[in-house]
Amino acid sequence: MTNFLKIFLLYLCFGILLANFYGYIFPLKTNYEVNSKIFHKNKIPLLEPYSTKINLKKIDLKNISEQDLRQINYLFAGSVKNYWPKANLFEFTENWIIFLIQRIELHTKKNKTLKLERFNWEKIIERGYGLCSQISLAIYDYFKKNNLNSLILSLGGHVVIEFQNGDKSYILDPDYNVVINGDLNSIYANSDIIDEAYSSAGYPKNAIENLREIYMSKENNKIATRSEYYPMLTKFYYLVNLSKWFVPILIIILLKKNEISRKKK
Repeated sequence: MTNFLKIFLLYLCFGILLANFYGYIFPLKTNYEVNSKIFHKNKIPLLEPYSTKINLKKIDLKNISEQDLRQINYLFAGSVKNYWPKANLFEFTENWIIFLIQRIELHTKKNKTLKLERFNWEKIIERGYGLCSQISLAIYDYFKKNNLNSLILSLGGHVVIEFQNGDKSYILDPDYNVVINGDLNSIYANSDIIDEAYSSAGYPKNAIENLREIYMSKENNKIATRSEYYPMLTKFYYLVNLSKWFVPILIIILLKKNEISRKKK
């Protein structure tokens, strides 16, 4: 290996590590196509990611109440527009491995990673867009990182979150900014709960009828953790999030070892 190549690799690896630190410290830029068909939730102003983070920190999660859950749901609902791009591209500073894979796929017209949903709740609200599953993954990650138990409810046409607070259960639907007092079994026993929750949030009858049908389709409903909901993606993220640090550090160590052994000779 020539000295030029060694120096190039060394600077490249340090540059990648700096990019990793930058992505860890600084937020993503909000990014969606302004001219696309985007709608925001009923009666909710679009919230800035920074203000959302500040307001979330004010909530006492050790003594969480129903009002706190409604506030959390509102903050996430207001921070993420209901929109999904043709390609959900990652930044180099977010994960350089995914960045490279996606750019290769853009040129080869493959579509294995271009629709990836993010797991990190902060990155999701910083980006500012997502469909029901993406915003539900954001709340799930927020609860998980704060040692609070929640589950993903995949309803075969919609995705929401179930939260257990002591002996009480709640369903959080951040995509519609609705909180239901009860769990799926409560809804199966009395579907009027859906009508009351979504009509009070201002949604029209046709939307509520569609949601009722989704909630009541027992055969399509699945309750899962994130790793059960996205088993392969969970493993993929674990691998690339570890590798984005491990690979450049390993190359730097090997280059330094090679230099030391060469000097000894």
